[in-house]
Order: sequence, then structure tokens, then C-alpha cells
Amino acid sequence: MSMTAGPHLPKPGWLLRWSRQALALVFRTPVGMLVFGGAALIATVPTVALLFVSSTLFDSADAGLRIGRVISVPFAIFAISIGMNQIMHADIGQSKGLTKLARDIVPVIKGATAFALVMMLMVWALQALGTYGAKGDDHVGGSTVVTENDLPGLMITGFAIVLSHILDAITPAILWAAFSIPAAVGLGLTGAEILEMDRQLRMKSQLLAMQIFMVMVSLPLLVILLPSPLALPGSFFVVAFLYVGGREVIGGIDGNGKPAEEAESQGKLATVSG
Repeated sequence: MSMTAGPHLPKPGWLLRWSRQALALVFRTPVGMLVFGGAALIATVPTVALLFVSSTLFDSADAGLRIGRVISVPFAIFAISIGMNQIMHADIGQSKGLTKLARDIVPVIKGATAFALVMMLMVWALQALGTYGAKGDDHVGGSTVVTENDLPGLMITGFAIVLSHILDAITPAILWAAFSIPAAVGLGLTGAEILEMDRQLRMKSQLLAMQIFMVMVSLPLLVILLPSPLALPGSFFVVAFLYVGGREVIGGIDGNGKPAEEAESQGKLATVSG
């Protein structure tokens, strides 16, 4: 991204503007959406394997589920960063190789995993005190009903569950630092730089920072309520929304780049007129 030093307070109307821009970028890269879906599926493989091991060590299914949520965070954050890399390419025609992307996202993975662990320990502490009554927190895409003989329906619903677990990782990442994922993917900021940017944003407007946080945390929950066939585009929209917000807050860019075809045609026009 070509950015000026941030953070910047977004201009009024940021919620609607980011939504429109994120939707435009999603439609601009259907292949990127499929890449993100593939990354989400691949990310579940080590998670399921590690969760199987942890489930043998704990008798409680609830304990296994919560441990699985923490285990899944590093893989989920990496899958989200791959999706955001695709969005960035659709926006400005540039993206990172997997090796560099993996290096840049490490600070976010560390911070988000630490927060996920703290959140899990807090829930367990509350349960031990008898003040937390939730009986597990698994969720499925909202209105899809399947039977055991409906294999395509089961596969779609299963994929929706995978995506819901991937999106769960956004919350601890934002708790660690708002826009930490786009800061790492777009600019390759270090952990210290990301935390400093987050501190400056809160100093500029604590209320606005809280509003942005609430929107970012709520979006994955809304996607979970969608019918299962809409889980992939809905999840990719959340990734695009996070990218667009980070682009404006971190770099002061409040508009999408031109599509590659349009930029190419304008370049040819300029060459001819020159």
C-alpha cells in the first residue's frame, strides 16, 4: 500500500463507505475468494489434528472445544492474512509471497494467540466461580437444515462451521491491536509498531476506536447467522472490510484503487495521447 503515516481518524460515514468499498473488492476478485476458502480449509487440518490430541487429555468436550479455539488462532490468522493478501492485490495490483506474508503476520499471531489464551482462562475462572453458565459455544450457519442423507448440504454446512471458526480469530487479534492484521499484511509493521499505532488511535479518539472495535467484532457474528451457502462470500467480505478500514486508518486512503483493466486502458490512452 502507498500510505502516509497514521493512524488517521476516518472521515464521517466510514461504516457505509467501508461496506461499499469492501463489497466492490469482493466482487472484483472471485478467484481470491476461492483462494481464501481453500486456505481456510487447509488451516483446519492441523487444528483438527491438535484438537484430537488435546481431547484425549481432557474428558470434558467443552474443555476440548475451548482449547481447540486457542489452537486454531495461529492457523486462522494466517488464513485470514492470505484472504487479505488477495484483497490487496485486487485493490492495488500488488501482493506478497507466502514466505514474506508468513513472516510479517507472526507478531499478530503471537498477540492474538496470547489474548485467546487469556480469554479462555478467564472463561474457565468464571465457570469455576459458578457465574458463567454457557454450555459450549459451537455455532453453525443460520438457516440451513440438512438430513444425514444430504451429503452436499452436510458439506456446505461443515464448510460454514469451518469459516465461523476462522472468523473467531479476528476478535483476539483486534483485542491485541485494532487493525493489526492489515497493518502486518499491508505494511509489514513489527509488533511494537502495531501496538504504538493502536495506542495513538485510542489517544486521538477513544470513542471512535471503541465504535470501530464493536463493528469489527460484530461482523463475524452476523456472518454466522447467514445461510451456509453465503458463509464464504460473507466471510470474505469481513476480511475485505477489515482491510479497507485498516487502509484508511493506517494510511489515510479512503478509496479503492482502479481495477487492473481500467488502469491498463488508461495507461494505453496516455501513451497514445503522449
